[in-house]
Amino acid sequence: MKLKTKQHQLIKSFNQPDTYLVVSRWPSKQGVHYDGIASYTKDIVTMLAKLSHQKFVVLAEKTQLDPTIELVNKHILIIRVFDTKKHSIFPVIVKWLWRFSAMDTVYIHSEFCASGGIGQRALVLPFVALIKLMRKSVVFYAHNIVSNLNGLGDHLNVNPGSIKFNLLTFGLNAYYTLLGLLVDRFVVLEETVKNKLKKFVKNTPILVQPHWINIAKPKYSSKKSKQLLGFKAKDKLIVSFGFITPYKGAHNIAKLAVRAIGNNKLKNHTFILAGGNTSYSVASHYQKDYYQNINLQAKNQENLVVTGFLNEKDIGLWFQAADAIVFPYQALMGGSGALQQAIRFSKPILVSQPFYQGHKDWLKPYMNKLGIRKSEVCYGRSVAKLEKFVEKFATSKVWQNKITKLVKLLAKDRDAGVLVTDHYLKVYSDNQPKSLRLDTKKALA
Repeated sequence: MKLKTKQHQLIKSFNQPDTYLVVSRWPSKQGVHYDGIASYTKDIVTMLAKLSHQKFVVLAEKTQLDPTIELVNKHILIIRVFDTKKHSIFPVIVKWLWRFSAMDTVYIHSEFCASGGIGQRALVLPFVALIKLMRKSVVFYAHNIVSNLNGLGDHLNVNPGSIKFNLLTFGLNAYYTLLGLLVDRFVVLEETVKNKLKKFVKNTPILVQPHWINIAKPKYSSKKSKQLLGFKAKDKLIVSFGFITPYKGAHNIAKLAVRAIGNNKLKNHTFILAGGNTSYSVASHYQKDYYQNINLQAKNQENLVVTGFLNEKDIGLWFQAADAIVFPYQALMGGSGALQQAIRFSKPILVSQPFYQGHKDWLKPYMNKLGIRKSEVCYGRSVAKLEKFVEKFATSKVWQNKITKLVKLLAKDRDAGVLVTDHYLKVYSDNQPKSLRLDTKKALA
């Protein structure tokens, strides 16, 4: 990449010991589609830069519509250097890490290379090893941790107990064990994710830093949002956000839509899969036998909608329009960006047994405080149980109000005013000059 004189000068101005160097996806300026990890990175970098008044460089993926080098503001520089679907992603990033020689720590968000499948993910190990050889520390944001492959057989197209399944299990264990030896610190979003990681990582510190909540201030009412999205104001929208995958249970929403046709209590409900194909989209079994079938069903059935990847600017509109957000997960890998958004918009949440198990340490104390039973939040695994659950929820205003109160209480627990400062002090400020003083009130005003 040939740089102009001004770009050289800009890079030089950011190449300072107290600048933070991040490797992650970053949202397209054009808002092409919503990417949870990219938005998470943008959120925390923007807030932490505002809080600390320090500079951040983010090495991000290339896009067709965004400039290669973009100065977001005087504190944030985005450099789009790698293609997430090519193995050359790693040497390209290493080359840029050499360019930023003044920084001695690299902050890596694990899903920066998620589009390349299992083979590319394995290359993260030599990539991190090279960074260590450059005498840089590595802080690794582990967004998704898979402690075992139970519930992921359909997603990976392998049968439990098969040779391939056992080899993948061995490789998974080896990956996390070796990563734990290379990384200096891990950062995870939930305590349950930490517990999974601890099975493989013995001595490396694992910091739990929940993503904070800024309460949404919607521009439109729920009814108006529905109309803007092409629905009727009286329509009831049950929405599942995220990749359309077997482990996230997208097929159960599609099956529920079929069952709802003959259910008078759900006849005015529309079931929405708000997302697109997974990072595993290169697999033929996924495209032909899963994603394509769900899309074909949606084309022929009015009460099932598959949106594809959402435009960044439309995310708030979809959450505001939803009457409830359902999490039909069959297995849980890590934190859920959709859960944070549901809480931001004070939307009732309906969750499967695996999803509840992954979040119960956080949910249960607040459920107990409000007198909410597990059966009012969690429905189990089967489509039949999901149907009964949605049916009862749809016909009970008392139930709806109780879950909304729970969500609002969870939002207070994740208040940005407290968690942003804590995140900065525990994860980032070790590398800052001792003279740095945080004016938290001014920064968060």
